[in-house]
Amino acid sequence: MAAYITVGATTTHGGTGITGSPHTTHNGVQVSRKGDKVICKNCKKLTTILTGDPTFIVDVAPIVCGGDVTSCGANLIAIQQSFAESDFEVEGVKQPT
Repeated sequence: MAAYITVGATTTHGGTGITGSPHTTHNGVQVSRKGDKVICKNCKKLTTILTGDPTFIVDVAPIVCGGDVTSCGANLIAIQQSFAESDFEVEGVKQPT
């Protein structure tokens, strides 16, 4: 599984992600979702993220991963590597009663 995209991530067109979830962050940076916006340096316009992971919904939209595509055809490139879905199960911490 590719790393998730956060605001500030770059694209293969030299662009930058500029919007993300107002409620979900990773290390204080908003997590990007399908429908969020990217400024494309190559196309010189505002574009929209068209794809995302339909199995991981963040604030009613699929989360975006490295390799997902914008409306101008650029692929997103993750700038962080510490937040990615994995196949292991995390145990909950039992709360004191």
